Amino acid sequence: MNEIDPGEVFEWGPSKGVEFEIIFAGVMASTLIAVSGVSPILDTLSAIGALSMLLLTMLRRMALENDFAVQEPILSSTLFLIFFISAFGLVYLSIFLIDLLSIFVGLNYWIALPLFLFTIPYITVGLYEFLYRDFMLWTAIQTYNKAGELSLGNYMVKSALFLSLVDKDGLPDEFEDVREQEDRSTIGIAEKIAVLAALLALVIILLLAVGTVAMLFLDQVLLQLIVVALAGLPLLGVLEFWFSRHGNARFGQLTSVKVRYGYFVVVASTAYLGSL
Repeated sequence: MNEIDPGEVFEWGPSKGVEFEIIFAGVMASTLIAVSGVSPILDTLSAIGALSMLLLTMLRRMALENDFAVQEPILSSTLFLIFFISAFGLVYLSIFLIDLLSIFVGLNYWIALPLFLFTIPYITVGLYEFLYRDFMLWTAIQTYNKAGELSLGNYMVKSALFLSLVDKDGLPDEFEDVREQEDRSTIGIAEKIAVLAALLALVIILLLAVGTVAMLFLDQVLLQLIVVALAGLPLLGVLEFWFSRHGNARFGQLTSVKVRYGYFVVVASTAYLGSL
């Protein structure tokens, strides 16, 4: 099976991600600096993270524009730091929103936080797919490259392409069998959005049920942190897509076991500090 090169499909190039990274770092840093009152420790870490993100983005810009620079070590190390700071920032902002909502509605922190971390990425992906129409195609390509020869992998590829809003004529040649399925074109955008909404609602219900049972009958900090970390899986996927699709990360650069382990540590640690 020939793998599909995402960089070729999405016309990835180092120069294309420079402007995005600068804007993303500016928005994230500005938001983190503007938000406060979560906890003394997290507020301090947030300010440090905001300034660090701006500094790291500047170093990356300098490396990309300088042919004499030691580009690979600089780009690789700064990418991972920015990735982890972004994860911390998004969890921090989720905690801030929960604290804000708790003023008006009583919320259980250990139930609300996993729910936020799990649902917000899906809502973001749904809106992104509706506007830009390449997330599900990216998902299909990644699944095809990793498990396309397996029956489950093949089913997941077809499911992703079914939900994709990209016109079938714009699919890579490896998806020729999907392109030839004429019935795919008869399914409208509204129907696909309805399917996504139904799946999201089902997942939210299951998450609430499991989370509630876990918190009521197994009231242990370790279990609570595990639930939060697992609930952060959708956010991990969105961040990986965000940096590889629009930033200067190579496709697959952020999918290693070490990076994902570090991500879970960041999410769980931030959640724990936010509960103090």
